[in-house]
Amino acid sequence: MSSTSRARVAALALSGAVVAALPAGCSDAPLDVPSPAAASLPVRAPTSSAVQPSSTATPDPDGCDLALLRASVTAPGPAEQPSQRTVRVVWTNTTDRTCTLSGYGHAILQAAPEQEWESGTQYALREQDRAAPSTRLAPNGQAHTTITYLPGGDDTMAGEYVPTALIVTPPGNDELGAAVLAWPGGPVAYQAGATRPGSYFGPVEPGA
Repeated sequence: MSSTSRARVAALALSGAVVAALPAGCSDAPLDVPSPAAASLPVRAPTSSAVQPSSTATPDPDGCDLALLRASVTAPGPAEQPSQRTVRVVWTNTTDRTCTLSGYGHAILQAAPEQEWESGTQYALREQDRAAPSTRLAPNGQAHTTITYLPGGDDTMAGEYVPTALIVTPPGNDELGAAVLAWPGGPVAYQAGATRPGSYFGPVEPGA
């Protein structure tokens, strides 16, 4: 993942260059994940810098461009660890051709302006460090991205980060736009600087 692609996604969303916008059905020391099993899960650290979207981006001829997909988000559900929760971003192919999704894309939580933290109002989630399958989406076919998160509480040391939106892109769409969905999960533990955060997202996988 490049150091500019994640920031480009956020810049696209905040500048209004959004393909899909759908409703949903601080401390200097980052928080630690309370679950030992969750803390041991390998993740990849995101990097970002302020950039503007490229005007020369071209879509992958075999890829599922965001303009051809419908994005939606599920209600929160259980995770493998009791301290965590999950939501799924479901990608639906709205075209009459088959396309391919392979990899991670991006997932960024967005809070209200008064929720100013170390990285501003955004919290870029890390990728889960595991193999990413290649998923072929037939017309009306579906795939999903699982977002695992650690709910936040009333932490007097770190405060409470309350996202209002989830900014997501499918793989291969770094410069082509972002989907903005209402965040359904409530407060999240803010762990942007943690070594092993309790919030992360997996690769695109088949099915809803």
